[in-house]
Amino acid sequence: MGKKVHNAKARQNPQTIVDNSAVKKIQIDVDAVAGGSQVGYDEANALVLPSEKRATKIKVDKVQHVKILSKKQRKHLQAIVDKKKKKEGRAQLLGDLAAVQIPEEELQQYTSISQVQTVGLKRLPTLDEYLAKKKERQAQVLAEKSSASGLRVNAIKGSKRKLLVEEEEELEAKRKNPNVISVEEDDEDSSSSDDDDEEAPAQSAPIAIPCPVSIAPPQIAVKPPIKKLKPEPKPPACIHQTVYVPVHRTTEVQNARLRLPILAEEQQVMETINEKPIVIVAGETGSGKTTQLPQFLYEAGYAQHKMIGVTEPRRVAAIAMSKRVAHEMNLPDSEVSYLIRFEGNVTPATRIKFMTDGVLLKEIETDFLLSKYSVIILDEAHERSVYTDILVGLLSRIVPLRHKRGQPLKLIIMSATLRVSDFTENTRLFKIPPPLLKVEARQFPVTIHFQKRTPDDYVTEAYRKTLKIHNKLPEGGILIFVTGQQEVNQLVRKLRRTFPYHAPTKDVPKNGKESEEEKEETIDDTASTVEDPKELEFDMKRVIRNIRKSKKKFLAQMALPKINLDDYKLPGDDTEADMHEQPDEDDEQEGLEEDNDDELGLEGESGMGSGQRQPLWVLPLYSLLSSEKQNRIFLPVPDGCRLCVVSTNVAETSLTIPHIKYVVDCGRQKTRLYDKLTGVSAFVVTYTSKASADQRAGRAGRISAGHCYRLYSSAVYNDCFEDFSQPDIQKKPDLLPYTVCLVAALSVQEVLIETGVQRNEDVAPGANRFHRKRQSWAASGNYQLLGDPMVLLRAVGAAEYAGSQGRLPEFCATNGLRQKAMSEVRKLRVQLTNEINLSVSDVELGVDPELKPPTDAQARFLRQILLAGMGDRVARKVPLADIADKEERRRLKYAYNCADMEEPAFLHVSSVLRQKAPEWVIYQEAYELQNGDSTKMFIRGITAIEPEWLLLYVPLLCNIREVREDPAPRFDKTSGKIFCHVDATFGKSGWELPLGKVEMPISEKACCYFGMFLLEGEVCSRLADFRSKLKTTPASVIKSWSSMNNNVLRFKRALITKQIHNRQALLDQWNSDPHFLLEEYQNMLYNVALSELTPLWPPVDKKELQHASKKAR
Repeated sequence: MGKKVHNAKARQNPQTIVDNSAVKKIQIDVDAVAGGSQVGYDEANALVLPSEKRATKIKVDKVQHVKILSKKQRKHLQAIVDKKKKKEGRAQLLGDLAAVQIPEEELQQYTSISQVQTVGLKRLPTLDEYLAKKKERQAQVLAEKSSASGLRVNAIKGSKRKLLVEEEEELEAKRKNPNVISVEEDDEDSSSSDDDDEEAPAQSAPIAIPCPVSIAPPQIAVKPPIKKLKPEPKPPACIHQTVYVPVHRTTEVQNARLRLPILAEEQQVMETINEKPIVIVAGETGSGKTTQLPQFLYEAGYAQHKMIGVTEPRRVAAIAMSKRVAHEMNLPDSEVSYLIRFEGNVTPATRIKFMTDGVLLKEIETDFLLSKYSVIILDEAHERSVYTDILVGLLSRIVPLRHKRGQPLKLIIMSATLRVSDFTENTRLFKIPPPLLKVEARQFPVTIHFQKRTPDDYVTEAYRKTLKIHNKLPEGGILIFVTGQQEVNQLVRKLRRTFPYHAPTKDVPKNGKESEEEKEETIDDTASTVEDPKELEFDMKRVIRNIRKSKKKFLAQMALPKINLDDYKLPGDDTEADMHEQPDEDDEQEGLEEDNDDELGLEGESGMGSGQRQPLWVLPLYSLLSSEKQNRIFLPVPDGCRLCVVSTNVAETSLTIPHIKYVVDCGRQKTRLYDKLTGVSAFVVTYTSKASADQRAGRAGRISAGHCYRLYSSAVYNDCFEDFSQPDIQKKPDLLPYTVCLVAALSVQEVLIETGVQRNEDVAPGANRFHRKRQSWAASGNYQLLGDPMVLLRAVGAAEYAGSQGRLPEFCATNGLRQKAMSEVRKLRVQLTNEINLSVSDVELGVDPELKPPTDAQARFLRQILLAGMGDRVARKVPLADIADKEERRRLKYAYNCADMEEPAFLHVSSVLRQKAPEWVIYQEAYELQNGDSTKMFIRGITAIEPEWLLLYVPLLCNIREVREDPAPRFDKTSGKIFCHVDATFGKSGWELPLGKVEMPISEKACCYFGMFLLEGEVCSRLADFRSKLKTTPASVIKSWSSMNNNVLRFKRALITKQIHNRQALLDQWNSDPHFLLEEYQNMLYNVALSELTPLWPPVDKKELQHASKKAR
């Protein structure tokens, strides 16, 4: 018997589902059966049994077995579930937080918790203990006072004082403790409350009952809502180290400086300049900002290592200010210098440099970051000259660049208070608005007098007005504004003849006569010799005696009747009445056209003869005047004379002329206008602006209350004068259309009709002919290597010739040229020719319609010119030797690698160099064509180049790896440079270049080689005679063991320190230090005394040194 099988099925005890659907279908009348009335029914069960067997179904419950997870899996699953729950509620949470979140602007105004002091919390229990003891002592004192009756008796004398001293000591200790917060305020409150408590019992009854102290809840102060503030960008911190450089001024200069308004603002001005990179200083003319601000910067140490540059819009101001500042600082002209065009006294020792704005622009061309300067001051920026506007724009970019490099440059813009908003509100110019410092000017009230009528001949009217001022008004200088140099000289000549300043005649001619020309020359010479009063040799006693007589006669004529002032309400303005009196009818009819009649009429009007008048010291002032004559306005006026300056608008803001009390303003100025029809710029006399008129009037209020006489009516001033003058940069010719045309002409690509890109059915009938013609234009030699530009050059030249004969349309149609493109090229050629003729005076270039094709040598030079202009568009043929795949090699057989592109490019099908496929080329344009799903890069405008040229014409893109010693470097006597062979690569990809010959880079090795050639006598031929007396061979300078010889080492170090690597650098060093290398060279020689070498040093001709000095400038 086998093993009994376990009956698992029987033991399951399944649940059975019986199908009773058949039973439910039997119809039984229960009532009839129960009553027995129904026939055929009895009590047997068969009547209700179904006829078929009922269907049964076993119900099986499917039990799903769950896999038991490990502990690690349960944790991971729980983390996923939690993450999903958090993610579901994240949106609601963020929305709730955003509803109650503080705005960012307000949040920035709160103090961060990281900045809250938490140090000292451990000492808080000690502080609580101290306060508890303090309260106990106070309660004890109150108890003693309340228990005392009648007189107040202290148990211990001085106990209260001792208690107060202890409290003060503890309070002072806690004040000095940085770990305790707000102790001082709490102690002061408590001490004040203690004092109140102590004073209260003294005033009350003898018995004081202590009352329980009730502490009121703290009152919550309702703060006003915090305003949302926009975060302002902060400028970079430019803190200057505090340095004081002493300046030894004279007592007179120091006293004069103290009267200037800007002296009171020195601290504020310098603090702002030290903290901010760009500062605007606004102040009226005469406040002292031009002369004093450079002195402030000098004393603060800004001129210790670099220069302080000050720009002026006019030459007169640059010269005058430099001399004035040098005089005030008691420094020589070598330290405070000026530089204008064709003139200057700048030296290597210059610390403060005054210059015109054009000079600074020229320096930016060579040194864009202005590394020689620590501060740049732009004076009179409100005049908005072209150069000043360009300088402001450039310096606004240079200042941040210097700050990034750690060499900060300060920019100070000095302007009158007229148009400061042009700089402070210009966000494009300054992203961070620079701070504005306003300096009040020392200004006295000025009375303005208008004319009743505006005369056309304003020069004659200015002459008449000056005569009246000089004859009838008190002492004070006169300043006359006219428009140009010719008017200045004309008016000066008239005034000198009317009010001469006579000199005693030394030699009188025998005939006793003197021509008018000689008299005029004498007058001019007298006026020009102001610098030395001894040379004038005037009889001052005679002049003073004549002045006294003229004053007596003048007072006799001007005797006024006695007037009772009580009869009048207000006193009249005598000055205005005198200056605005009606002219005589005869004067109106004559019109004052002739000088002699004018002088005679005015003499009769004033009642004084020419010999009895007070002399008038008349000086001209305009920009083209020599420096010596311009400085005369600052010199003292001879005794017994009145100063009269006739000036253009130079004296409006650039200079402050002393002793001016009366200003005569013609209201005109010369403006340069550009005529678009004729293309010519011309100077036209126009009305000045209201701002300029106010500036001119302000000149009369520098020393005392003054008067300004305007030679125009108030109606003209209100209706014809603009508020501000238009900036000069907006008066220039409208160059934008020309610039657009120039760019469009240079961008013309389809000068030639394409011949090889069309489909076969679209090819023009003459396409093959066009292609053959272009191949013939670049047939062979350098013509072919010049490539597509050669085709364009031949096409333009032939089209010019055909156009001169009237066959341009036919020629373009025959040779496949676009006539419109040729017309654009023609216009561009004419314009470029005119620009070159205007820019280069030695070149006479013309548009020759019969221009011959270039020679083979010229074509080679054109290839080099194109390389120098398009050095960043170099392409090299793909090296097939580096490609292993045959299919890839076949695909890239004619491909090129471009310097800045990863994908290879192919020559355009219309290029004449497509068949030749040079190894190295430059291209004009790269573009991409799409063919289905693939794309392909093409380059056009191809010119073949030689890889050796890259080191010469594109040196900045080449990387020199090693300087070859074989072949050895050599010295070129013509250029004075050392040339060597180097191993180099090109571009970022590191394309290998063939062995090339270049100038030796600046290094210690180059200086050693130059020293070798200097000892050999190749640099200076005079030293060749001493070669036989050298202690060592010249080649020892370049050897590594030469450092063991002290003489050779000193010689090498002298060259390396000054970086002397070529002849020009050596000549520049000899210009600054003639004894350079003298001792070092003498130590290299046998039996040669220093006295023998000194007369020969430097061993070059003086003319060569002078030429090198001019070349360096």
